Amino acid sequence: MDIHQQKVELRSQLRTLRSIISHEEQQRKSHEICQWLIADLEAMLEADAEKPTIAVFYPMKDEVDLGEYVRFALKQGCTVAYPCMNLKGAPGLTMHMRSVSAHSLEDAPFIKNPLVRIDPLDDRLAEYPLVEPWQIDYLVVPLVGFDPQGGRLGYGGGNYDRYLEAIGPRCRVVGVAFSQQMVEQVPAEEHDLPLPQIIWA
Repeated sequence: MDIHQQKVELRSQLRTLRSIISHEEQQRKSHEICQWLIADLEAMLEADAEKPTIAVFYPMKDEVDLGEYVRFALKQGCTVAYPCMNLKGAPGLTMHMRSVSAHSLEDAPFIKNPLVRIDPLDDRLAEYPLVEPWQIDYLVVPLVGFDPQGGRLGYGGGNYDRYLEAIGPRCRVVGVAFSQQMVEQVPAEEHDLPLPQIIWA
């Protein structure tokens, strides 16, 4: 079995395992992860007067829910950005980040539908400024599976792999997951980038 097929099978197994975690356990684990992220953000704010720009994600189905962390970051005056998929075949990155305000969290067309592809010139995006990769100070990454060495198994689209190559060297990158998503070793190809830190509960 080649690495691609190993990934396909492992991805299916782990998504099934994640899907059977009870809602109550997901919420408890998400809270623990958010508390760790909040403490980390508080340390950043104490060390630097400049408010950081944070990139997060909206949970698809049964992913870690970062809502508690997002609300805290916005209250501190941080810029918070979410992924927005570019049109297929368009030049540049397939995924961009766009900032949102506290009052637009429910309205942004790309937050709760993170896979929808939107033309960057679409009028709906006018109130959600583009955040360039080099502007991001803290990137929280979703994943399907991970290993203790920082290996990350994504969804297979390569969007985050390409984005990780574009961010600046000062950006802190943290993956988040549930303990049920951990494996001994994630099958990796040459282009797969390990994450410097993964927080799980």
